[in-house]
Amino acid sequence: MTDIRSSLLGGELRRRTLLGGARSREGNLILGGGLGTALLLAVLVGGLVGIGMALIVFATAFALTLQNPATGRSPGRELALALRWRQRRRRGETRLLPLHLAQPFTPSTGTSRRREAVAWARSVRAEAPGLEGVQWLTADGEPDAVLMHHPPGEPAYLSVAIEVDGQAPGLRTDRDYDQAAAAYGRLLSRLARESGLITGVQSVTRIVPLDSAAHEQWAASHVDPDAPELLLSSYAELVRMTAGAAEMVRHYLAVRLPLTPAYAREAAALAPGEEGMVRLAVAQARWVASLAAHAGLHNPRILSTHRLAALFRHLQNPDFPLDQTVDVSPETWLRPQRTERDAVVVDDLWWHRVASIPRSAVTAEPVGTRWIAPLLYGMTAPVHRTIALSVTVQPAAQARRRARQDLTMDVGQNEESARRGAIDDGSQAVQLSASAQRLADLQPGSGIHGAHWVGWVAVSSRTQADVMEAATRIGDAADECGIAQLDWLTYRHDEALPATWPVWRGMETST
Repeated sequence: MTDIRSSLLGGELRRRTLLGGARSREGNLILGGGLGTALLLAVLVGGLVGIGMALIVFATAFALTLQNPATGRSPGRELALALRWRQRRRRGETRLLPLHLAQPFTPSTGTSRRREAVAWARSVRAEAPGLEGVQWLTADGEPDAVLMHHPPGEPAYLSVAIEVDGQAPGLRTDRDYDQAAAAYGRLLSRLARESGLITGVQSVTRIVPLDSAAHEQWAASHVDPDAPELLLSSYAELVRMTAGAAEMVRHYLAVRLPLTPAYAREAAALAPGEEGMVRLAVAQARWVASLAAHAGLHNPRILSTHRLAALFRHLQNPDFPLDQTVDVSPETWLRPQRTERDAVVVDDLWWHRVASIPRSAVTAEPVGTRWIAPLLYGMTAPVHRTIALSVTVQPAAQARRRARQDLTMDVGQNEESARRGAIDDGSQAVQLSASAQRLADLQPGSGIHGAHWVGWVAVSSRTQADVMEAATRIGDAADECGIAQLDWLTYRHDEALPATWPVWRGMETST
């Protein structure tokens, strides 16, 4: 009997910082600034008053930046989110009217009309929240969709989406799943080269209640019209019953290509300007598609501009079929929406909630290759949902340096706690085990490279009550996966929704 392949995905319970506690990069900067301000006050004011003021400033910065283990956010971050939400509502920025659907606003006199005109102008936008700075690139004779991203405050990159049919249907053993997982791992390893142009792959799984239209179309051309009426009506009833209980699963990959000088040089060698960038991105995506085919993912194909636009529209409003492309384009996929505290509402019909999967919430025990299956299959009732996992690859040498630094810091903190006689609640041992395992995995010659993953989940329903219930069911399924909690992104569901689309977007999440 073969051992089941397993991996350690959790165990990273906190960020490693010299000042102690769990903090984001932003929190470390604020804490460092607070420390500098405190020292400056102690020197300039002097005496007990200066020391007292310095202690108050540093203690305030320390308390505001310390992350809550349950949410991964600090009190300061929670306060900033609430204040920003109120400001967005006051400014009318929580409503979106797409530019292609906007009707001209008729100006008139009066203070109230001027206020309405300002609110209308702020709501009319051509970009979705969380997907700002996106440009659809084109090249002569190239129908494949290539997106250029200029996220605010981040380096520019390209993304290309690939649809795959998943693994072959039928009964499969644990060994089959292990082999498929190993093959996908080899795909990621091929990308983790110092000279590689692709820095990561995002996998997106879309699960919706089964649409019987395709099967009904097939039956219309294959069922014998002379069959008994009772048999035909019984078969039609069976199809309708199956559509209400079964689910349809669609799989996508998205590759991320940073616009580095190396990328610009290789693109310029193919063609000048935008055309060279598109051709190189498509060539790289086709290479990944061939690797995916060798990894057991069937029929990989790059999404065209119209198919990607149709997918974006469906992910906002599932009433639009996934493959309906005749009435949608890169200019018309965006739908009207309004943002509530706990959801984003599209077309006044569909409520969406989005959660991140914190790495600190994943069990510290090794998990099998099907660890996330309860989120994908076997829900007690059909739920419109999308699960996205973004994996950033890192060359082995860089990953070893980071793992060595983390292990050194974990060993030091463990020894310091032992010297003080502090009792470990288990978190230090888990953290030490996780960093030691990473360093062991990354030994030279192992063929293993580094990876950093971020997970997202989106659920959709017709009403607010239904979407809250669906979120609860998803939370129960996540618990079966060994995920202690999902971090539902209060105040930010509109900006977080594109993180579950095959475009490689998403806010930084806590470890």
